[in-house]
Parts: sequence; C-alpha cells; structure tokens
Amino acid sequence: MPGRPPDPRTALTGCAFAARCPLATDLCAERAPEPARIDEDHHTACHHHDRLAARGSTADD
Repeated sequence: MPGRPPDPRTALTGCAFAARCPLATDLCAERAPEPARIDEDHHTACHHHDRLAARGSTADD
C-alpha cells in the first residue's frame, strides 16, 4: 500500500490504513474496524471488506 504508516507515537483514532486506503470513508477515520471471519481460512479488520471482495482484492495482493 503506498504512503506511510501512522506515527506510532501518536494516538490512533480509526483504521490504521484510512489515510492510505482508496476505499476509506469517514467511518474509517472515526472508528477502528472490528475483526471478522470471512471464511474458514480468512479474517479481516476492514469496514469495507465487502467492497474489497467485489473488486477482487485479497490480502495477498
């Protein structure tokens, strides 16, 4: 993912990827996503994991 990760010395509000994610919304900046199970072998912590799946993205991309 392009960009820089958040500064670990600064308190984080929301998703750590929000500033660098093309799918980020206000929700991402306001609240960290809860972990969720996608299937037997995959988990996510993204408010928009359904949109990622629709785009054909995976954690391995």
